[in-house]
Amino acid sequence: MVKYPPKPYSEAAVKELWNEQFAKYPNNQNDNPYWPYFNMRPQRKKLKPQSKISSDGYFIATDENGNIIAYSGWVDRGSHWKSNGARTIPSEQNDGISKNLYNKKMTVMGQQKKPIIVILSNKNIKEQWISSWKGRGWIEMPKVKDKMREMMGSDEVYEYYDDLNPDVYVYTWDTMAKAWEILDKSNVPNISVCEEY
Repeated sequence: MVKYPPKPYSEAAVKELWNEQFAKYPNNQNDNPYWPYFNMRPQRKKLKPQSKISSDGYFIATDENGNIIAYSGWVDRGSHWKSNGARTIPSEQNDGISKNLYNKKMTVMGQQKKPIIVILSNKNIKEQWISSWKGRGWIEMPKVKDKMREMMGSDEVYEYYDDLNPDVYVYTWDTMAKAWEILDKSNVPNISVCEEY
């Protein structure tokens, strides 16, 4: 049975839990469901500067033995939120875990009316992945540039993420009610180990 601890975990705590499981398996991608090793976000060489920021919190899911099997994080950037990394081990995908964690962190980020940014990084099934996020109410950033300016008073945040387009999507309060309605009814797929960065 999957368990969802109610309180968020720090990035350091998730690193410790994840890598404790990682160490139990052969250190190769084929055999280790906890691949890759969890590094703190500022230390991840492949992340863009806009993503090298530690999360404020992560919600996690565990198996019946208390072993972490998934996480989903966020960070408050002041003028906006950033959905900040998510992962589910392969054997537990497509069971609604990532959607449940997504809902939990959206509840946290929904406490303040400011835009939420996500950088989608899945290149293997890109079209399916984009479709699943759009189904949750996310919009390509260029399409909401004016709305972002209206909400934040300038184009500073837009320009900060602009070089990562077309992989940047935004969630605004215009789409909030629609997206929650979709989530309540949806079959939005949980189709990847990596959701976003």
